[in-house]
Amino acid sequence: MNKIAKLLPLCGFVIAVALVVLTSSFKTAPKKTHSGATLYYYTYTGPDQSPAQRKLGTNYTNPQTSQVACDGSVNECAVEVSVSGGTPPANISGLSVTHDPTTGIPNGGSDLQQNFLED
Repeated sequence: MNKIAKLLPLCGFVIAVALVVLTSSFKTAPKKTHSGATLYYYTYTGPDQSPAQRKLGTNYTNPQTSQVACDGSVNECAVEVSVSGGTPPANISGLSVTHDPTTGIPNGGSDLQQNFLED
């Protein structure tokens, strides 16, 4: 009985380490397109919602592989774009994204996957 009591803390430690190793190995991989490009979400960070500001690719920053929380239908919030080859650019100015000439909201281009609006 005394030997078992001494082994219990060690067994608990071994189980805890095993759980940490197992759970950390199941991270979600970034989404890929059919061509192998990685999908990134860029948040709209412009100073206002004017069409001129929405058209500036430098106002779409903070690339991440998990979807940005946007819920609505009025204001620009974020875009999902495909990026080929490694590290994503800091903004979307060098990507193929077109904008509506009236509203400035991204609406096309070979790299744009979808646009997200918020209220």
